[in-house]
Amino acid sequence: MDAVEAAVAIDALWRLTPGTAVEFDRPGTLWLEAPLAPEDVDAHAALAARIKTPLALGESYRTRYEMAPFFRAGAVGVYQPDLGRTGITEGLRLAAISPAPVVPHISIAFGPQLGAALQFAAAVGNCSLAEYNPQVLAVANRFLASPILLEGENYVVPDGPGLGIELTHTP
Repeated sequence: MDAVEAAVAIDALWRLTPGTAVEFDRPGTLWLEAPLAPEDVDAHAALAARIKTPLALGESYRTRYEMAPFFRAGAVGVYQPDLGRTGITEGLRLAAISPAPVVPHISIAFGPQLGAALQFAAAVGNCSLAEYNPQVLAVANRFLASPILLEGENYVVPDGPGLGIELTHTP
């Protein structure tokens, strides 16, 4: 059996403190996502300056006005807009001003949010990844006429009208 390479990102779901967050600074980790209380710009900036693992922030914010202090403070190593919160237009505005690479946040998304995130990822120049969770993909696909597919480790961007997806009428 061939060895499988994987890149790991850590999602802390705002449950760490500045002291405990440093324990998750690991070589080769893609990012440390949402480590601290989402309102604390200064603590995120101090943590970002202290560790090598990039901080992934953005999923809980809706506008460029909410994200601007984090961008200015140098707290963002990976910007993760949640298209279910920002919408596509504001998400694109945020991606354009982000000083960091963009990776759309995919939470417990259903098909429309996942379709929007994949279209967004394909359209944004500073985006080379989209989050992947096999359970989220399976649930989203239960409600889609045609499933969102993977080719190897890459999503296939849906190519239908609009977001590229069509909802089924029954689960």
